[in-house]
Amino acid sequence: MRTIHSQTAVGTRWSLLVLGGLAVATSGRLYAAEAFLPLRLGEVKPEGWLRAQLQRDLVSGYHGHLDALLYPYTISALWMRSRGEDGDGLVATLYGPSRVATKVNGVAVRVVEKTDYPFSFDIDFSIETAAEMVFPLHLRVPAWSGAPIVTAAGATVSRDQKGYLVVSKKWKTGDNVRLSLKPAIHGRAAVDGTTAVAYGPLVFSLPIREKAEIIQRFPAAEAAGLKGFCGYQYDPADLVSAKRSLKLAADKPDFGFSMVRVEDSDPLHPWDRSSLTLCGRMIGADDKLEQVVLLPVGCTILRRTCFPTTRASGSR
Repeated sequence: MRTIHSQTAVGTRWSLLVLGGLAVATSGRLYAAEAFLPLRLGEVKPEGWLRAQLQRDLVSGYHGHLDALLYPYTISALWMRSRGEDGDGLVATLYGPSRVATKVNGVAVRVVEKTDYPFSFDIDFSIETAAEMVFPLHLRVPAWSGAPIVTAAGATVSRDQKGYLVVSKKWKTGDNVRLSLKPAIHGRAAVDGTTAVAYGPLVFSLPIREKAEIIQRFPAAEAAGLKGFCGYQYDPADLVSAKRSLKLAADKPDFGFSMVRVEDSDPLHPWDRSSLTLCGRMIGADDKLEQVVLLPVGCTILRRTCFPTTRASGSR
């Protein structure tokens, strides 16, 4: 069980969703000016791994100041409302397993979004309407994605001025839409000229084996039956190995990495056992190549994420 002082891992694994939620929530004026408006509180509900994570954090006692920002902003920002001359529509602004129940142009509409995003890039939407009706469904295309594929029988698909895909048709209960995003391995500029390796929206890092030391106990928590709820300090189990020289091969396609899916992952707790890894070789001391496996940031407590780059020519 991850405990209160594992906040480095817990907080980091949520950083993508927290920042995304805050970016949307705090840009209300901008979205309103572009005809995107927030939905009412409670109209968007989490599902799948997002719901499982929320329930586990609350049951385990992990809740605090982060939750005041994390869950409300992230969940409410998954969906928004569009407003145009021809009436309202719905906007999928952040992707994640969820359902939205609201009224569009006075008609009850329910959309169920099924996906393992950001660990999978196929996103399925199931539509239910109280009556057949026409409205636009806007789908955000992340900057990291190649040309996406949309499958929606009988629909027209276009792009708006903001780059969103707009799926339009006369919707009825039983209609389905599939959005397939196209991720690729890419580098992200980091501190002091270093580079972090990413795949789609996920930044990857080199896990560092840790050792834990209890530095604080909470008698009230133990009395309530919360076993292992302690304050921990985490340090590298092998400091020399953790600090060893490693560089990315800038002249190799995808820095010499390939994406490998893990079969024994946990779909409801993907941050515990991710289904995505990046396997490849980095340049170590004396230009020797070293085989490594990178995990998404947040899947490990201690990690190295930013690396200098060099040419792999002559490495052995």
